[in-house]
Amino acid sequence: MSGESTGAAAFVLDASSLLAYLRGEDGGEVVQRILRQCCDSATKAAVTALDLLNVYIHAARARPEMLDDLLSLTSQLPLEVLPVTSETAEAAAKLIASSRCPKAELAVAMEASVRTGATLVTRDAAALDLAGCLYVGPPPDVAGVSQEMSKS
Repeated sequence: MSGESTGAAAFVLDASSLLAYLRGEDGGEVVQRILRQCCDSATKAAVTALDLLNVYIHAARARPEMLDDLLSLTSQLPLEVLPVTSETAEAAAKLIASSRCPKAELAVAMEASVRTGATLVTRDAAALDLAGCLYVGPPPDVAGVSQEMSKS
C-alpha cells in the first residue's frame, strides 16, 4: 500500500467495504475480487485516508492486540491511499449540503470517487440512492425487515 499509483484506480473502497473484506462478511467477496483483479493487472484500488483510519479504529476497538497484524496486512494490499485535503473537505461538504450524501465519511469517499472517476464500493445502505456506487451490503428489503422486526 502506498500513495504511488501505477494507474488510475477503477474503484474507491470505503471503510465499510474494506471491513467486510477483512471480516469475511457479505460483500467482502466482491472486494476480494476487486483486489485480486488489481494484483493481476498491476493497478490499485483507492481508499481515502479517512476510511483507512476508520478501519484501523474499528480494529483497535474490537481487538487491540491485532492492530499490528492489520497494519501489516493492509500495507500488502493493492491500495492507493488518497489524502483528505481542504479541497476534499469542501467538496464533501457540498455533497452533504446538496442532500446527495447524508454522512460525512461517505461524502469523503464519494468525493474521491467523483474526483477520480472511479466506482465507489460500499456496504453503507445510505449509498443506495447515490449514482456511481456499487452497493455490496445486504439487500435493502432484508435490512428494512430486520429493522422493523427489532422494533417489535
